[in-house]
Amino acid sequence: MPIHFTAKNQITISRPTRLKRVFKNNLNYSQSYYDALKSSKNTIIGNIPDDFLDLIKKKFPENKKVKILKVQYIFEKCAEFFRRDKKRLEQNLDDLINNNDTEGLISFLEELEDLRNANNKEKQEAFSLRAGNLLERNFKEILPQNTKIEINWLAQGMYSDVFLMKFLAQNNTDILHPLVLKVYKYIPELENKALKAIFQNGTKDVFEYYKKTAITEKSANTYAQIMTEDLQDRYNFVLESEKKHGIAAEANIFYYLKKACGKSLKNSNIVKFCMFDIKNGLAISPMIEKGKHHIKSYINLNILGLRHTDLKPRNIVDGVCIDIGGIKVVQKELTDKITRKIYKQINKQTNPQIKQELIEKYTQIANSQQTPDRNKIQKTLNLIK
Repeated sequence: MPIHFTAKNQITISRPTRLKRVFKNNLNYSQSYYDALKSSKNTIIGNIPDDFLDLIKKKFPENKKVKILKVQYIFEKCAEFFRRDKKRLEQNLDDLINNNDTEGLISFLEELEDLRNANNKEKQEAFSLRAGNLLERNFKEILPQNTKIEINWLAQGMYSDVFLMKFLAQNNTDILHPLVLKVYKYIPELENKALKAIFQNGTKDVFEYYKKTAITEKSANTYAQIMTEDLQDRYNFVLESEKKHGIAAEANIFYYLKKACGKSLKNSNIVKFCMFDIKNGLAISPMIEKGKHHIKSYINLNILGLRHTDLKPRNIVDGVCIDIGGIKVVQKELTDKITRKIYKQINKQTNPQIKQELIEKYTQIANSQQTPDRNKIQKTLNLIK
């Protein structure tokens, strides 16, 4: 839940709405749908890490709710610092959109590409230092005395930067379990918005722009056609990617997976996130430490009708998938809970005779006109065959 400070510096809490319910019911929504969700009164899904909850329950038993909200707010300020340049760029983008400036929008995309390719090491180091100081100062009343907070950059991806947060005693031993902060970048969001504006009236303006910028008049039409198609390909890629990557998409994937599995993802082969802050682009999960994580349950994406399209070796630590961006639906029938339940029941049988008996049983059920959802049962049988 977001916190707001009044003139008297009193905390007020917005009335919450349940984005979790939206996310767990479907997968791969459109970006326009995700954008609409960002205006929700409550854009934080999940809760603060368990170690923080335990400390708050012990230290502030009568004031738990306000302290939990304060922790969320402090994390929000960290993410805001990392994404602070977005406001200026988005204002420039909005001005170009309002003026219907195709040339300016294409130049804006080039500026974003330069930012994407720039060396962000300085920015990442600045975030590590500033965020560490901010958290240390504001978490002082909650954490054990003299706790030192250390934040180090771990990895840079196309959609996010990943940082390791450690809570250390004076002898540099861990007081709390280390956390991973995933701070999502604003560049893909702005790129999406700019491309939509460019193509909202078709390709004519884009073609004319590139025609003017051709080196020779003779090659103008060919050049304009090639460049327009190239930009369209980029737009199509962005439209597809927006359903599988970014803060809202990954929160969607996580909660959909959790519901589809019917169990917690804790101690599974997929990382369990604590919290997603949709508006401010921040996700928090426990650090998966090599040699210390014991997998007790395996999530089979195939049985859920899903596939991970971005499963790189760096996204796997001790057999655990730590990056869920890229999971998409490949077998739509299995996204239905009735179909999936029967499919799993039959497929898990290792005895061929029992498996065949189950198939025959469900075939008879599907053939009865009085059976509710008989079409779903038949679809399941077709998948198994």
